[in-house]
Amino acid sequence: MDRTKSIELLNRAVADELAAVHQYMYFHFHLDDQGFGPLAILFKRTAIEEMMHIERLAERILFLKGEVALVPSVGVERSPIPRRC
Repeated sequence: MDRTKSIELLNRAVADELAAVHQYMYFHFHLDDQGFGPLAILFKRTAIEEMMHIERLAERILFLKGEVALVPSVGVERSPIPRRC
């Protein structure tokens, strides 16, 4: 596989990981706001793990002399989270 194709595929992986980070943090914020602290922390930890994946992918892209595109592949899907009374 050539360098350009490798960088393109790595950037696609970065985009997917970044979308996952946004999704996990979205749920973290809302769950924390509604008093579900332990579950909110789980989502935050998962987002941090995804960030570490992004870092590894970015290091590889830069090693290949590419440019890291930090653009998520999709927007955050908002789910109706019922308000806790």
